[in-house]
Amino acid sequence: MSSWHDNHLNKRIPINSISSVPPQKATINATIKSMPPAVVYQYHRNNIAYKSTTERSFFNRLTESDIKLNDSQIEAVRAPIAPNCVLAPAGAGKTMTILARIAYLINVTETLPKEILAVTFTKKAAGEMKDRLNTFPGISRDMANRITIMTMHGLFYSILKKIGHQVNIIPEGRKRAVITKLLKDCGMRGQVSYNDAALAISYWKNNLMSPSSVNKEEPNGKLLGVFKGYEDFKNVQGLMDFDDLIVKCYSAFKQSKVRTWSGKLFKHVLIDEMQDTNKGQWEIMRAIAQPENSLFVVGDEDQSIYGFRGAEPKILLSFPNLYKNANIYQLNVNYRSCPEIIGFSSKVIASNKQRFDKKVYAAGVVKGTKPKFIEMRDEETEALYLAGRIQALVADNSHSYNDFAILFRVNSYVRSTIEALIDQKVPFVIDQEGEGFYEKTIVKGLLANLSLALDPKDATAFSYAAPSFYLKKEWEQRIVSNVKYGKASDFFEALKGLQNLADFQRKNISDKIALMKKIKHQGPQAAVRLLRTQGGYDSFILKGSNIYDKQDDVILEDLEELQSSAKKFTTIESFLQHIEKIRKFQQEQRKRADNPNVDAVRLLSIHKSKGMEFRYVFIIGALEGVLPHANCSGPDDIEEERRLMYVASSRAQHTLEITAPKIRWGKAIKVSRFLTELTD
Repeated sequence: MSSWHDNHLNKRIPINSISSVPPQKATINATIKSMPPAVVYQYHRNNIAYKSTTERSFFNRLTESDIKLNDSQIEAVRAPIAPNCVLAPAGAGKTMTILARIAYLINVTETLPKEILAVTFTKKAAGEMKDRLNTFPGISRDMANRITIMTMHGLFYSILKKIGHQVNIIPEGRKRAVITKLLKDCGMRGQVSYNDAALAISYWKNNLMSPSSVNKEEPNGKLLGVFKGYEDFKNVQGLMDFDDLIVKCYSAFKQSKVRTWSGKLFKHVLIDEMQDTNKGQWEIMRAIAQPENSLFVVGDEDQSIYGFRGAEPKILLSFPNLYKNANIYQLNVNYRSCPEIIGFSSKVIASNKQRFDKKVYAAGVVKGTKPKFIEMRDEETEALYLAGRIQALVADNSHSYNDFAILFRVNSYVRSTIEALIDQKVPFVIDQEGEGFYEKTIVKGLLANLSLALDPKDATAFSYAAPSFYLKKEWEQRIVSNVKYGKASDFFEALKGLQNLADFQRKNISDKIALMKKIKHQGPQAAVRLLRTQGGYDSFILKGSNIYDKQDDVILEDLEELQSSAKKFTTIESFLQHIEKIRKFQQEQRKRADNPNVDAVRLLSIHKSKGMEFRYVFIIGALEGVLPHANCSGPDDIEEERRLMYVASSRAQHTLEITAPKIRWGKAIKVSRFLTELTD
């Protein structure tokens, strides 16, 4: 038995050595240990046959400016004027390649800067590309400014304005208010969150679907009324959202005069992060590139992880079929990670079928160690391990807090890690998709029931708990009014005083009030369990939340996590105080999140980590039902989940640890197939 020392807890937490774990897990570690590292790349630049002295001079000037390209980058930069697809695995220097291609077009093919369009996915990336271009030979600041480098949404906005559209973007706060009201009007308040509804609407629009083209019988068809109401509101108010920029621009390009006009704007189109484009974006970009079709698209289908936004690897994979004269290049040197981590991540993604076959070398400039897989007893042990491991490495002055990233698949899973880091005073910032765990709609609703059980006069608690009583809007308003103006002493009395209820409705309300009075004296874990079962909270959620064809256990996983988090507390009051402490702490840490220089551990969803790199990476929750997620419904979903594992592992530069508990929510759980399949 080996162990490491947690200086802050002043105790030793045992971690199983390879020899003491179950045979299957020993096989995983033994397999990882035996994996060959990526081969270190050997440069062969002298073998390149340049097309002209101008071309040779250009690449020599790059080298003199300390811009060093490898052979695969040079080959891509020299691509002919044609449809070109550049496959850029993680850490392969894609941005440098795009910038060198722009400089090549200007210096070697004598293209005018104004004839070049380059698009990427963030304003920050676009700004950095423009700044870096100025360091390339033959590119002045004035020339760089005349090149159009912007986000796709920025480009579509600009096009719509130029062809005479009024573009008024709906503020996010107003959008939230409209959709939230529509959810309430459609009877789904408290059951479907704003984020889930907005995501469904965005998915439809990114796939160029209108309310009239959505089948109400499809799994998320319950939101069709919300979708239609939202679109009607914007149309009446003369507003657009960011997805409308795609829809409206796509519609505009159906007009021949718009296509003719756009064809005169740019001779060369470069697209960064091609794997993240959706159907609407790609169709517009294809139209803009006509008639020249001088395309230079750069991406990696192995990093296509935004299927929920409509992006899919098939768009990149279909490029050679769309353009019969297409050229395919691959950047084959990883500058980010050590050879051991490159070898591991390449092995993980090799099991996918929807991909181009690639050979990736290591640059040989990063030294590191073999990835490790560590299995823990449960999530709490896993969380304590992370906190203690980080504190121990910082304490011996070998690392800073900002060397570390903890990557997770789903927000509910990171709850125990956050609380362990707070308890052990490990500074961190968190960046995740959607709300924090305790801010989630279904979690907040159940917590409101707990608060109302403690204080039946709590108006805020009642406002969040009311939907689970199945109250009509006018009933809820009447109850609030009766309590506010003293016609009822509290919300329980007001509920009992409702008139014109059917017998079953009166009995349901009476039973629910009796239960809430009972749980006031229960421990919080028992109280949560009783509210979910006898109180009918689970069935309330399931009636409204199954909008994505999810399995019931997937929908309820947040409630399972909430029930698990309550086990450490003896009273409901202490549990709710703890949650409030966590909320306040997370509000404070959000203020630090925008500071890139803060010395803090980064907690990131895998989706948010894309494009980043860290010295030391932990991937937590490598479990079936988590990674891959339990909601996977077929081979395409599994391949996207495997791409998430690839993206997560390829964030690591020097050290990668993958952890998994043996037990979750009191039940044994299997290790992720993305690890066990490595032993096949």
